Amino acid sequence: MAWYEDWTLISTRFETEVIMRNVSRMITLPAALVIISSLCGCSAEHVKQGIYEGIKTRNELQSSPQERIGKPEQPSYSDYKRQREEQPR
Repeated sequence: MAWYEDWTLISTRFETEVIMRNVSRMITLPAALVIISSLCGCSAEHVKQGIYEGIKTRNELQSSPQERIGKPEQPSYSDYKRQREEQPR
């Protein structure tokens, strides 16, 4: 083999190792978060509230002040939950 073929092989192996390391981190971190949150006793209600408040905040930050003028303020999670429970199914 020529030296450049060796270099290509080494380079490819290194790139593969880097990709695999990144993939394993992408899988490990969410799995660890799920395990930690379940061990900490986080209830589903707190998770739902966190998701609702996060989306609400993101929507507020993405809209400009001019866009927010005509829109009513979004309800808090407790108000939203109460409205959902009052609606007939």
